[in-house]
This record gives sequence, structure tokens and C-alpha cells, in this order.
Amino acid sequence: MAEEIRKEIPEPREEVEAMKEEGSTENTAETEESAPEESREENTTEETPSEETASEGEEENTQKEEEPAVAQSIAPIPTLPEERIQAAKEKVAEANREIQSYVDKARKEFRQFEEYEKSELLPVLEESCEILTKVGIEEELPVVEGKAPLPELELENPEEERLEIPAVSSGKGGAFFWALVGGVATLAGWYAFAAERAGLPLIPKQLPQMSQLEKLSAAIADLFGQGSHAPVGAAIIIGSTLVVMWIIYMVLVSVRRSHNQRLAEEVEKQAAEYCERLDECKAKMNAVEEQVKNLDNTARKYEVLMKEINAAVNRALYIEEVSSFDELHDKTKEQIERLKTLLEEIEKLLETPIARSGELTPESVETLREAKRMINDEILRLYS
Repeated sequence: MAEEIRKEIPEPREEVEAMKEEGSTENTAETEESAPEESREENTTEETPSEETASEGEEENTQKEEEPAVAQSIAPIPTLPEERIQAAKEKVAEANREIQSYVDKARKEFRQFEEYEKSELLPVLEESCEILTKVGIEEELPVVEGKAPLPELELENPEEERLEIPAVSSGKGGAFFWALVGGVATLAGWYAFAAERAGLPLIPKQLPQMSQLEKLSAAIADLFGQGSHAPVGAAIIIGSTLVVMWIIYMVLVSVRRSHNQRLAEEVEKQAAEYCERLDECKAKMNAVEEQVKNLDNTARKYEVLMKEINAAVNRALYIEEVSSFDELHDKTKEQIERLKTLLEEIEKLLETPIARSGELTPESVETLREAKRMINDEILRLYS
């Protein structure tokens, strides 16, 4: 009986081991559940540095972009006359380059329009003229011997009115030369004075010897109450000569600097007025360029409508089989009148000068406005 009870009741060791196994299973499950959360947290922490790195990179790029602007804003202002004149010269050169670019753009637009007129617009105008001639309209036509009128475009040549800034120097080279001349003259004066006191000839037959130079130096020293000390006299001669040279040099450099200062002020004033005048020229060139673009756009509209009317009139002439304007159908007559009106208007547009002396002509503006009004009326008639 006791043995059966022992068999039914498990031993404590087996219970402990069973409990350990259950605990390890639960810990494993908890570890597996917590692992995704930890991985998500790690991913989050890994993403955060990347965002911070990106923001830091953007800040560095912004700082790099701001550095040139800051450096430009703190650029030293030229103060010396030579630097001011050089700055004015660079300003004028930049203004010349800009106005030349504006002139080149206006001329480029005009060349493109000229090529378009020869290659695309001219054949349409020639066909329109042939149609009008065919129906008996013998009035003067815009196309003569395969060449349509071309608007006049006269632009200012910047080379003729460019501001020439004179070259300027600091004057140090010339001042040094005249300082040397003054120094030589001072030495010659000292020699003449000392030679007279020492009883030596003013014009030696040969180069003075060392003994003669000592006598000359001693005479100069004795003049200043220093006795017959040759080194003292030599020091007086050399020192006074250097002082004279320094005075001449500084006076000439100062005079040149004052002259350059006045010249710099005058050059800056002329450069400012010149750049202001070129700004006005740039505005004029812009207006001319826009006028040429509008002319090209309007002429293309005329080309399209005239091409369509040419086709309609040719079809009508073929169907009606008549060659006289009076015999044509009223609808055909109306189309021919429209074609004639468009042809006269574009003739007027092409013959009106666009620019004279680099400035947009009022006639060109008025003619283009009238041409636009007429072509818009024709377009509205198509859709009415």
C-alpha cells in the first residue's frame, strides 16, 4: 500500500525539473515576443541617426551656399586711388560685356526672323501675289524678284561710345629716379663746398683718392665744429644725402597720390554715369528684342491664314474656271479682298523700321499693334 502511494506521488526533484522546463519554455516565448520589439526599437534608433545625418548635410550645404555671399558682403572696399580706378575699370568692362550680350541677343532674334522670312514666309507671299496677278489685280505687290522687304534694324555700336579709363601709376618709380638725381646733386654740392674749403680743385682730373676724400670729410666735420674728423664728416654727407632723397621721394609720391585721388574721383563719376547710360541702353535693347519676337509671332499668324486663303482661292479658281475678278463668285471675291488686305498689312509691317540708333521706333510699335488687331479680327471671324 505504501509502495503504491509512493508511485502515485511524484518526487520533489521531478517536480522541480518540470517547473524548470516550463519556466524555460515561458522565457523562450517571452524572448521571442520581445525580440521583434527590440529590433523595431533598434531600427528606429538606426533611422534617427540617418535623419540627423541628412539634416546635418543640409545644414552644411546651406552654410556652404551662404559662405560665398558672406565673403562677398565682407569684401574689402578699395581705398587706394589705384585700386579705385582699377575697380571702376572692371565695372565699366562688365557693363560693356553686358550691353554687348544684349545687342547680340537682339541681332540673333533678327537673324532668326530674317531666315524665317526667306525660307517660310516668302513662298507664301509669292503665291499670294501670283493669285492677285492672275485675277487681274495689277497693283504694286510686296514681293519683287523673289525678295520680300525686310525691316530696318539699326543698333548702337558699343565700340563707338565706350569709356576709356586712362592708365594710372603710383609714381614710385619716377619718384625714386628723381630722388637719386637729388642725391647725386647733394653729393656734388657737398664735394664742391668741401673742395673749396680744403683747397682741392672743383673738377678733378681723375677720381678722388682716399686721402682726398678724407680731407673733404674732415672739412665738412670742421664746418659743424666737430674738428677734423673724417668719419663724422662722412656721416654728415651720407645722412644729409639720404634725407634729401627721402624728402624728394615722399613729396613726389604724395603729389602723385593727390593727383591719382582726384583722377579716381573723376573716373568713378564717369564710370557711374557710363553704367547708368548703359542700363538705359539695355532696356532699349530689351524692347527691340521683344519687338522682333512679336513681329515674328505675328508674321507666322499671317503666314498660316494667307496659306489657307491661298488654298481656298486656288480651289475656287480651278472650280469656277474664270480668270477675271468680276466673273468670280461673291464668296471668292471676298476671300481675295481679305488676301489683298492681309498682304498690304504685312507689307506695311515688313517695311517699317524696327530700330534706329539703338532705339525702338514708334512707327514699328504702331504698325505692329495695327497688324495684331487685323490678324485677331481674322481669327475671330474664323470662329464666329
